[in-house]
Amino acid sequence: MLILKSENKMIEFYYVSSKRNGINFDEKSLFKGHIILDNNHDTFTIHDIVITKYSDVYSFTDDEFIDLIKREDVYVVNEYYPLTQMLKQENVTYNRIAFCKKCAQNNIIRLLTKNNSYYYNSDSLCKECANILLKKLIIINGYLDFADRNNNFLLEKYHNIDDIIKIMDEGFNPVDNDGITLYDTLPVTENPYEKVKIDDLNIPQDFKEILSQRINTLLPVQILSIKEGLLENENLLVVSQTGSGKTLVGELAGITSVMNQKKMIYLSPLVALANQKYKDFKRYYEKMGLTVAIKVGHNRIKSEDELYIKDKNIKDADIIVATYEGLDFLLRSGKHKDIENLGCVVIDEIQMLENEERGHRLNGLIYRIRTLFPNAQLIGLSATIKNADSLANDFCMKLVKYDKRPVKLERHFLNVKNIVEKNRFITNLCKKEFDTISSKGYHGQTIIFTDSRRKTQLISSRLNKEGVKSEFYHAGLTYKRKLEIEDAFEKQKISTVVTTSALASGVDFPASQVIFDSIHMGMEYLTNNEFHQMLGRAGRPSYHDTGRAYVIVVSKDNDDSSDENEYDTALNLLKCNVNAINVLYDEMDVYESVLSDICVMDNVDMKSLRIFYENLWIPITFDEAIQLLIDEKMIYYDKPTSKYHPSEYGKAVSKSFINIKEARIIKNNIYNDLTDIILKINLIRNVYLSNGVINRLSSTMNIKTGSNVFSQNTRKIIEEGRYINRLGQRYENKLINIIRDLMTCDCSSPYCHCFEEKISKHIINRRFQGWDPKNISNEFKREYELVIYSGDIYSYLNQVVMTLEAVKRISYSLNINSTGKNCEKLIKKLEDGRNITLLE
Repeated sequence: MLILKSENKMIEFYYVSSKRNGINFDEKSLFKGHIILDNNHDTFTIHDIVITKYSDVYSFTDDEFIDLIKREDVYVVNEYYPLTQMLKQENVTYNRIAFCKKCAQNNIIRLLTKNNSYYYNSDSLCKECANILLKKLIIINGYLDFADRNNNFLLEKYHNIDDIIKIMDEGFNPVDNDGITLYDTLPVTENPYEKVKIDDLNIPQDFKEILSQRINTLLPVQILSIKEGLLENENLLVVSQTGSGKTLVGELAGITSVMNQKKMIYLSPLVALANQKYKDFKRYYEKMGLTVAIKVGHNRIKSEDELYIKDKNIKDADIIVATYEGLDFLLRSGKHKDIENLGCVVIDEIQMLENEERGHRLNGLIYRIRTLFPNAQLIGLSATIKNADSLANDFCMKLVKYDKRPVKLERHFLNVKNIVEKNRFITNLCKKEFDTISSKGYHGQTIIFTDSRRKTQLISSRLNKEGVKSEFYHAGLTYKRKLEIEDAFEKQKISTVVTTSALASGVDFPASQVIFDSIHMGMEYLTNNEFHQMLGRAGRPSYHDTGRAYVIVVSKDNDDSSDENEYDTALNLLKCNVNAINVLYDEMDVYESVLSDICVMDNVDMKSLRIFYENLWIPITFDEAIQLLIDEKMIYYDKPTSKYHPSEYGKAVSKSFINIKEARIIKNNIYNDLTDIILKINLIRNVYLSNGVINRLSSTMNIKTGSNVFSQNTRKIIEEGRYINRLGQRYENKLINIIRDLMTCDCSSPYCHCFEEKISKHIINRRFQGWDPKNISNEFKREYELVIYSGDIYSYLNQVVMTLEAVKRISYSLNINSTGKNCEKLIKKLEDGRNITLLE
C-alpha cells in the first residue's frame, strides 16, 4: 500500500505493508521517500526519486516506481494537480486519506478522521502530537498560564493550534477574553410567531380583564397549548424552557374551568413555592369573587421566623393550591368527595417523577387522580424532558413541546490551577456581570451553585469582602431569611446568591449568569438532568439579552483536593443532553403505593390496578405486594364481594406516609416511651462543626475533614480527642462539652447512633420547654460550636410531628387510646411550644 502526500513541489510517499483493501489506524512504514515531477505540456514524468529505508538511501528507477503504484493500493493525502494528473495518465485509481504528519516523521502512519484531526500550518496531527506541539509553543511564547490546564479543552474546542495561539496572544484573562473559556453558544432559536391577544381568547370577560393587567399577548408555548385544545379540556404535557410562560398555560385552563363552576387544583413540589402561588392567586383572582385555599399538610410548627401555614377549608374553595403530598393526604384520608366537582389539575415540575424519594408518590398520585376524576383535565408542566413523548402517552396527554430559546446562552468551561485562582475568577465574573446592564434596564446577576452549605457561607463571605454584594441561600435558613434574600435579589440590591445544588429546583431567582463552583451534589456528581435544569436558570427573556453559564474545575496536578475525574465529568455534562425520566420504585415504595391505592379507591378494580403495576419497573410483583399487605393485616380480602379492603390499621399507615418498616417499629413499640419511638424513626442529620473549628483543624494541624459531625472522619477526630488540646482553649472547651454531654454512652457497638439520638432528643426536649428553633440553634453554637440551622431544626420538628401523627393514628386503629391521646398532647406541645402534663 502506497500513501502519497504533496509538500510544495515535492511528493512524499510511504510504503505500508497491509492487506489489500484494508488499512489499520496505526501502521509501521517499511520505507519512505520523495519524488519530483517534470511538467511537459501537462504531461507529468518523474524527474527525481529517492527512497529511505532504515536510514539507508536507495535509488529507484522511474519504471520501478510506476510498477509499484500500479500493483499497490494508492492513497492520496491532498489534491495536488501534478500528482493526480500523473496517476490519471498511468490509469491508477486512488482514495483520499489523512494521517498525522509528526507520526509519519517517525515512520508511523496514524490515520485520522475529521473528528480526531488537529491542524497546525495546514498540517494534520493526531491529538497526542498536537498536545506535545501546543505545550512546546506555550513555553516558547511565554504563555505559561495556559500550561497543562486549558490546552486540552482548547484543542478539543478548536482543533486548530494556529487559532489557539491567536487566543493566547490576548492573555490569560477568562473574564475579558471569552475565547479562552467559551465552550459553545446556544443561540436564540425563537422565530417570529403570530400575535394572539388576550381579547382574542375564548375565555370569560372577567378573566380577560384580570389577565390584561399582566400581559397583552400570548407567548409561543401558550399559543401552541391553545391550538392543542387547552381550552377544550384536553390533557396536555407542556414541556418548555424556564421563563417561557408555562405557568400561565395552567392558569388559562384552570381558571376557565373554575368559571364553568368547577374546581381547579394547582400542584407544586415545595411548600414555599405553593405558598407563593397561593398568594399570587389570591391577589389575582379574589377580585373575581373566587375563593382560594391552600393544602400543604405539615408546616405546623409555630416559630417567629418560619412559614406557618394553616390549611384552609377546601370544600368550598374554587382554587386549591397544594403540594403533591398535601393533595395525596386528602385522597388517602378518604376526602376526595370534598373536591368531586374537579375540573382541572395542574401539575407543576412534573419532572419530579424521577426524584428518588418522591417520584413514586407523584406517579401514584397522578394515577389516583385519573382514576377518581376521569373527566378532570390534567396539565403537566415541565422543563426539558428527553422522553416527553412516552411520558405524555403514559398519562394520556397530548404533548406540547417548545424547545426554542428566547435568550442566547453562552456556556463556558474553565480549568484553573488552584482554588485561589478559581475564587479570583468567580469574583471578577460576578462583578463584570452586575456591571452589564441589559437592553431591558436590568443589571446582570449571578447564581453560584456549590456542593455544601458550609461552602455557600464561605464563598458568600469572601465575595462580600471583595466588593461583591452576596448572600448565601440554602434549605437550613429560616423562611423569613429566604424571603429577605429573594426580595433583595429581585430588587437588585445584591448581585449574587450562593446556593447548594440540592436547592436548584426550588431557586427562582431571575439570574443572567450561573457559575458552577462544583459539579457535585453532596458526594455525587450532578446528573445530566440536574445540570441542565441549573443551566436553565441563566437568562430570562423579560430581564436579559444573554445568559451565561461557567463550569470551573481545578487542575488535579495543582490541587490535592480536586477530583481527578472532575475535568472529564464536567466536559461530559456539557456534551450530553438530558436523560430520559424513569420512575424508580424499591420494595417499600411498592408496598406503600399499592396500600394507598386500595385505601383511596375502596372497591378498586383489581384488574386495572394489576395492569398499572405490571407496566411499571418494580422489584416485586403486584401479587407479592398484596400478599405482604395481607400478612401485615393492612388489607383483607372480602370473599362475598371478591374485593380487597383496607383495615383501619392500613388506613392509618397510608395516611401517615410511612413505609412498612416504620409501621412495624411503631406497632411493636406502641406501649413504649413516645420519644424513643420518634428516635427510632427520625434523627436529625444536618449538624455541623463550626467554621472556626474546621479552620483551626486545617490551619494548625493540616487536617482536612468534612463539617458534618456525623461523618465517620469528623466523628473520629472528636472521639479520639488527641487534637483537642491543640485547638486553643475556646474550641477545646466546646469539643470537651460535646464528648461529655452528647457522645458518652454505654453501648458496646462502635456504630451506635447514640450521638445522633442525644442531639435529636435535646432538640425535642427544648421544644417541649417552649424554645424557638432559633434559640435552640443558638444554644448548640454557644455550648458546643455546633451549627444546626434554625430551618433544619424547624424541618426536623415538623418530621417529629408527622411521626407522632402516625403513632396517634396507629394507636387509635389498634384501640390503644391512651397512647393516641398522649400523642395529641405532645403534638400540641411541639406545635405551640408549651408545657403540658401527659396522661399516665
